[in-house]
Formats: sequence, structure tokens, C-alpha cells
Amino acid sequence: DERNYEKALEYFLKAESLGKNTVAVLSKVGNCYDILGNHPKAVDYHSKCLALDAADYGSYYNRGLAYLSMEANEEAKNDFEKALTLDDEDVDAYYNLSKAYFGLGNLEKSMELIEQSMAMDTRNASYYDLRAAIFESQGKLDRAIEDYTVSISLYPDDCEIHLALGKLFVKSQNPIRAKVYFQNALDKGCEEAEDLMGNL
Repeated sequence: DERNYEKALEYFLKAESLGKNTVAVLSKVGNCYDILGNHPKAVDYHSKCLALDAADYGSYYNRGLAYLSMEANEEAKNDFEKALTLDDEDVDAYYNLSKAYFGLGNLEKSMELIEQSMAMDTRNASYYDLRAAIFESQGKLDRAIEDYTVSISLYPDDCEIHLALGKLFVKSQNPIRAKVYFQNALDKGCEEAEDLMGNL
């Protein structure tokens, strides 16, 4: 709860060494490893959970997240699809499955899934960001700009969204608006924006 994941991991591993090899403990070990950036170790522990309970939704979902972080999109896709067979009402599972399909280059399926997420929750900026990325990959820059604009209205201090909008305006040959968003991104902490403004 204090977000001290190194210390949490130490104690969960101690619990495991004392014979507490339960899904509840092992999944927390996996989650700590994932947050700390050791995604292969996270996969190992979530796989241990599934060896104990092959119908555990959380283990498929959490292993899918670790696979996504490793850009192992096919494995992530398989895990999120399995998770959704166990609980088809988790909006984030549709979102992360959409990300996996996007990583695999299946834009049509990715779009179908992200729009399913958005139908369930219209106030999540991450969903608009992903759909904007899909639109951009399809060459629909105006639609991408619309989605990032909604995302900014939800989280106005996210410098990454301002940066993405600036890049889109460069692509759409609107350097004046690009510069405005690059300046916003720089003001909010994205230092990359300074070089991008210099290239305009």
C-alpha cells in the first residue's frame, strides 16, 4: 500500500519460502516483479499461479500485462482472451487485448475491442489514446486529433498527450498548432518537446 515494492517483494518471497505457495501469495510476488520491471520473473510467478488454479482470472490477466510489457503480443493476446472467457465484463481486459492486437498489427480487431471498452467507460483517457493511435496508423489524422483532444480534456496535465498532438499537427502540416502543443508538453515536463519545436 505504501508502494514500496522492493520491501513487499522481500516479505512475499519470505512467505513463499515458508511454504505459503498459494495463488494469493504467488500472484503478489508476480505483480511486484512486474512493477519493478522484471517482467520475465512476473510471467514465471503468474504461470505458477495457473499451475495451481487453471481457472484463475487474475493470473491470466496479470500474466497478460507482463507479456504486454515484454512486447510478447501473441502471448498477451492469448492470456487476455482466456481471461475474458472467465469474466467478460472487465473493461480493462478488452482494452489490454486491444493493445495486444494493435501490437500484432491487426488494426481492425484492435479498433473493435477498444470501442467495446469505450462503450463500457466513456471517461478513460487511455482508451481515447489507444483509439487515436489506431486512427493515426490508418492515416485518419483528423480522427486521431479528435480523440487526443478528448483525452486532454480528461487529463489536461498529461504531457505525453500534448506531445502526441503536436506530432500529429506536424504530420498534418500545421506547424503553428504543433508548436502550441509542443510548448504545452514542455511546460508539463516532456523535455523531448524542446527538440521537436526546434525542428519546426
